[in-house]
Amino acid sequence: MQDITREDINGRYRIAAFVDNDPNKIGTRIGPYRIFDGQRIAELVETFTASEIWFTMPGKPEFMTEVLHQLQNFPLQYKMVPRKIQQLLPDIRSLRLEDLIQRPEIRLSTDAVETLINNKRVLITGAAGSIGQEIVRQVLQYKPVRVVLFDQWEYGVYQLNQHYNFENVHCVLGDIRDEERLLSIMENEKPEIIFHAAAYKHVPLLETNFIEALKTNILGTATLLKSIVHWLSLGKTVGPVKLVNISTDKAVEPENIMGLSKRISELLVYNVAREFGSQDLQTVSVRFGNVLGSSGSVVPLFLEQIHKGLPLTVTHPDMERFFMTIPEAVNLVLHALTVSSGQDILALDMGKSVKILELAERIILLSGYIPHKDIKIEFTGIRPGEKMKEELFWEKDSVRTDNPYIFRSEKDLKVLNVEEFIDKTVEALENNKSLGWFKDYLRQYI
Repeated sequence: MQDITREDINGRYRIAAFVDNDPNKIGTRIGPYRIFDGQRIAELVETFTASEIWFTMPGKPEFMTEVLHQLQNFPLQYKMVPRKIQQLLPDIRSLRLEDLIQRPEIRLSTDAVETLINNKRVLITGAAGSIGQEIVRQVLQYKPVRVVLFDQWEYGVYQLNQHYNFENVHCVLGDIRDEERLLSIMENEKPEIIFHAAAYKHVPLLETNFIEALKTNILGTATLLKSIVHWLSLGKTVGPVKLVNISTDKAVEPENIMGLSKRISELLVYNVAREFGSQDLQTVSVRFGNVLGSSGSVVPLFLEQIHKGLPLTVTHPDMERFFMTIPEAVNLVLHALTVSSGQDILALDMGKSVKILELAERIILLSGYIPHKDIKIEFTGIRPGEKMKEELFWEKDSVRTDNPYIFRSEKDLKVLNVEEFIDKTVEALENNKSLGWFKDYLRQYI
């Protein structure tokens, strides 16, 4: 950090003080500046009328969170700077929420993932969604020979087409429930690896739009499976087709229609693979919880409310959730391929739970405002289908795999006749059965 003192950063910044929690560093100096005890940071901010707080990369989430807590009554800007600085100013960036999520950095060898994906033909459903887009980005790093990006959202597919205008990338507009469309894709594109991310996931919205949840999450998955089985029956594949079904923590002891529909999708994937045999079809459903910044998640909502000068809305002061970043989640999804035995349900270790109220307060602080003073926080009440706290779903009835961040479920899965189940479900939909009826009906199979 010696470089950071030069000319008080080209005349644009004046260093007020350095702080650290390491007792061996407190009282020592960096150039002309003394290092103070981190517990005195609020006093120092007031004494020096500081306007910005800089953390050196990679910052410790616990320390940064504690600093924000101590300074919550000061309107400050928070930024990250590199430890070794060549050209300091271009390297300064704002502190981001993911910097404060208290998870160790995940470092895993990518050799096995590269072996699986390199030179393969890959299909990604729901490719225009938040998770789908990150799957596309990471998969392309491993140089597949062909990648088909499938989604029903026209503008999203247009954006994918603009961004990935490569010879080996093909963007396809279509509905996951359209059997003919999927059959055509299977026969023409001959995918060897399929990432199934197409789904509806917003819990309260799906409670009032449960029919669409059932049609997409259950019937859509069934249609994809049917098209895969048809493709396999042609006998033109070389080696087994691998299917990765993107699931959710809500599928564990599900109470809402989203969780129930995703749990059933897991069962459909498992039973089709079981009937077909792992020599031709290998499947894995991967469960994980909330991801920071996904469309429809709480973080973009908070940022929009701050931008508009509105109070932040939190359902309950004790509401807690597990979070990980989208790149982190997808990285582990790809690694799940390497530890799956062929008919698995895997879950990602989500780390520590975070109170949504604290998350809201951190976002307000990172935006340069004082929580509960500059920007209020209002409690709106728990919404339909929501739980106050989530379970440690990755440890429930599970064992850790060779990958320390991935767990394998050992809970016995129900064997069901997929065709018969789909026929009953379609009939119930045609007869306009109620939400309550469908919840009771689906619970029979869990």
